[in-house]
Amino acid sequence: MAMLLRLKEKNAHTIFGALADELSKDGIELIDPRPWLGPAMPGPGFGLGPKLSAVQRRMSSSASKWPRKSPGWKSGNPWW
Repeated sequence: MAMLLRLKEKNAHTIFGALADELSKDGIELIDPRPWLGPAMPGPGFGLGPKLSAVQRRMSSSASKWPRKSPGWKSGNPWW
C-alpha cells in the first residue's frame, strides 16, 4: 500500500513499474510477455468503430510522433 501512496501518477504504467521494482528487490525478475501475447495481438490495420476519414488518419499518425511524458521511476525491465 505504501508503494501506491508514493506514486505521483497512478496509471497502469507506473503501478506495474513500481510493482516490478519491488519484486526485483526480492530477486524476482519479470520477463517480457510479448512472445506469448503475440498470437493474441491484432495485426496491422486493426480498428474498432467507424472507419477514420483521411484527415483523422493523418492526425492519428502524426500524434504517434509527439513526445511522450517519461515515468519518474527507472526499472531494470527493458519492456517497461
